[in-house]
Amino acid sequence: MGTARPGESGNIGIAAHRDGFFRSLKDFQVGDRVEWAAKEDRFVYTVDNIEIVKPTDVQVLRARPHPSLTLVTRYRFYFVGDAPQRFVMHASMVDSGEASASALSSSVQKITKRNEP
Repeated sequence: MGTARPGESGNIGIAAHRDGFFRSLKDFQVGDRVEWAAKEDRFVYTVDNIEIVKPTDVQVLRARPHPSLTLVTRYRFYFVGDAPQRFVMHASMVDSGEASASALSSSVQKITKRNEP
C-alpha cells in the first residue's frame, strides 16, 4: 500500500518511535494544528481524529479524498518493552505554503504543534 506525496489528494503516512521524534504526539488533541516543514516546503494540517489501534490495522493508511497526514507510533507512550497498540493521528491539510511534491524527496525536518489558529 503506497501513500500520497505532500500536497496531493490522498494520505501521507509517517511512522516514528514514540520515545523520540513522535513523543510530542501525546500532547495533541482534535482541532490542533500540525506544521510539517521539509526544506523550503511548508504544510499545515488540522488534527481531525486520534485513535488507538492494533498493530495489524493498516487501514488507517487508506487513501483520503483530500490532502491528509497520518502519523503512527507505538502506544502507550511510556510502556516498557514492545507496546501492544498503535497511536494514530489523522490530520487534514489547511495550508500548503509553498507546497510541492519535491518535499517527498527531502527528509522531514520537523513536525510541530502550532498554538495559533
